[in-house]
Amino acid sequence: MTLKRFVKLILLIVTPIIIGTVIWSVRLYVGISERIQNGWFPPPIEIYAPGIKLQAGQYLAPESFKQELKDQGFIERQRSGPLQESEFEKLDLESCQRVLPEEIDPLAKDCYLIRPKKPADLVAVVISIDASLKQLYSGEPLSPTSQVSFRPTLLAQEFEGQLMSRKYSPLSAFPLHCLQGITAIEDKRFLEHSGVSLSGTLRGVYGLITGQRELGGGSTITQQLVKNYFLTSERTISRKATEIIMALILEAMVDKDTILENYLNVIYMGQNGPFQVRGFAAAAENYFSKPVEKLELHECAFLAGLLNNPGRFSPFRKDPSPGLQRRERVLEKMLENGFITDRQKQIASSKPLPKRTTLLTPSGKTFEPKASTWNKEFVFLARLIYEHRSPHQRRSTQP
Repeated sequence: MTLKRFVKLILLIVTPIIIGTVIWSVRLYVGISERIQNGWFPPPIEIYAPGIKLQAGQYLAPESFKQELKDQGFIERQRSGPLQESEFEKLDLESCQRVLPEEIDPLAKDCYLIRPKKPADLVAVVISIDASLKQLYSGEPLSPTSQVSFRPTLLAQEFEGQLMSRKYSPLSAFPLHCLQGITAIEDKRFLEHSGVSLSGTLRGVYGLITGQRELGGGSTITQQLVKNYFLTSERTISRKATEIIMALILEAMVDKDTILENYLNVIYMGQNGPFQVRGFAAAAENYFSKPVEKLELHECAFLAGLLNNPGRFSPFRKDPSPGLQRRERVLEKMLENGFITDRQKQIASSKPLPKRTTLLTPSGKTFEPKASTWNKEFVFLARLIYEHRSPHQRRSTQP
């Protein structure tokens, strides 16, 4: 075979491949563009329970009221200082008098100070010995009022047939330690690459071919966003190839901050009963019962380690040691990269993992795992969500 014929043969083979790749890439580009134009996070179906309504003179049993506050996601304060959002405190009558703008009723028995979620005002409730709401105040400073309504409680979210717990948070809300922990363990060259790590990709493809799952991975944060947002977790070479092309396209379309922010809001972070926990903000509430901006170093390190395998590294397993070891690995990586000092690592390593005795709804409402009320409410939610679906969606979920 002459050189000329050989070149023609190569061109006959390569040209269709190049054309096909270009057409395929254009289609992927169009698909990504349309999805982004429709919004990164289309609103899910949300189901709410009525918020607490208080009216002067109504019957209000103190212990029932306290439990109702907890059921609505309020936390009883156990420390000194001003009330934070979604906290309440039971005051003794002397302390109560100091915060009220007028004399406390002589028949007063219990007093509660409540800080609802913004933009609601501070609320003070005085209950008399006959279990009636004797005095009601709101605002800052407190002033008398005849009624107060709290915002409805979010019970459940449903998106594309899945019950989930998801809260969107802008990148600016994340503590620096969280961002450092994520990049240290997941993608230390995130700010340098163009969406794909060559060494990681080769390692992942080799793991797929040989069946050695432990060699898989190596995906960049951009690739993980593509997999979680545009694709599935299917482990095939064709899906991996699509993931790589889409990651390169996405990096050319949006900046690094946009990629990281959406990754942190869409990534799967475990299960909370029937709810998928999606994103760092929901995970902060689920595992530590606090907003993401208040996470400390050891909490950031734990959540960064959880990303790799939420089931295996869950702190709620009978044996939480894999989660502890994974957190330690993240802290070591952060130390290696100069993000923390050795002293900070030692303090973070000494902290225990979180424990749970209750289940939480997306709004923070608690349920005992074995309580019949949870089973009844979950069945109700499942039926309600089912009724909201289209006939096609209903048929697709039937066995």
